[in-house]
Amino acid sequence: MPPKIPHEVASSCGAQLSSVYIAADEATQLNASCYVLEVSNLLHELIIEALTQPVNYQWAGQTGRMFRTLRDQIIVAKAAPLHLPLPNDSRLLKVCAELQRKPHSNRSLEQWGSYAGASSRTLQRLFLKETGLRFNPWRQQLRLQIALQRLAGGDDSVTTIAAELGYASSSAFITMFRNKWVAHHANTQNRWLKITAKFGFIRRSLEITILRKLSLLPSEELGCLRAFHNHHAGSCQHSTLVG
Repeated sequence: MPPKIPHEVASSCGAQLSSVYIAADEATQLNASCYVLEVSNLLHELIIEALTQPVNYQWAGQTGRMFRTLRDQIIVAKAAPLHLPLPNDSRLLKVCAELQRKPHSNRSLEQWGSYAGASSRTLQRLFLKETGLRFNPWRQQLRLQIALQRLAGGDDSVTTIAAELGYASSSAFITMFRNKWVAHHANTQNRWLKITAKFGFIRRSLEITILRKLSLLPSEELGCLRAFHNHHAGSCQHSTLVG
């Protein structure tokens, strides 16, 4: 997050929050816009170690080298697939606000144009310019975020969530989820076992809940995760980076 940006942080499932602040003159290579990071194993451990360091340390010394490495890891970190940028244009904001209230809406861009008072071509151009996404990918990203929250809650069935998000069937919804979320991590061997080492207890519990509900986790890996979960329950923490 760049300097001087009003913001707030909330968690739908509870989390331990760790904040890392970087002086503006040391952050010139960081992204100039807000985005969500993928926290690697190394970056995660650097954040944990940073929390143990004294406030008054020497930037040019040994501790400073550790913080410079942390900064460099933030610079090269990949963006997570959860980022959903909001536009500034009042017509787009009107469309986005209505979609947040009614994510099941399958109005075409032409219909949204009539609703917002702009042509479909203008809306498409503005969506790409202000969010970096075309309209349909933006709407899909919104539905993915809502789906993650609903699935983590554990009370609603996949069929119910799919219908409330505007999908014709639960299979169509699961396909979207697999393509957008699961496939994002598909290049990692033994992916779900590595997630247990990468994230804290809350994240592991969330992953298991979602994957079991969507039937996307192989039974043998689910057994390993469940055993790990039972062994470490109550002893792990989850850290979130806000810079």
